[in-house]
Amino acid sequence: MVGINTVGVRPHASQGGATEMPAHCRDTEAAAYLGLAVATLRKWRALGGKIGPPFRRLGGAVRYPRAGLIAWAEAQPGGGQQPAAAAR
Repeated sequence: MVGINTVGVRPHASQGGATEMPAHCRDTEAAAYLGLAVATLRKWRALGGKIGPPFRRLGGAVRYPRAGLIAWAEAQPGGGQQPAAAAR
């Protein structure tokens, strides 16, 4: 399922689209890519970066490196049940 895409970031390849993001994403682009609210990313940053994807401050701007977003998203545990064959 493809999430809401309001900032021109194309869906991740696993969602049936090409991955076309800038090298350093704004919080709105990162949130759209991850399918999260911008407020969630801001809250995680306020907690000192202990949770959430890696970010950098470039001058006064917060940016999320594309490679860090992808790696963080892929490292998150999946939900649902394992197939019976994989559980053995």
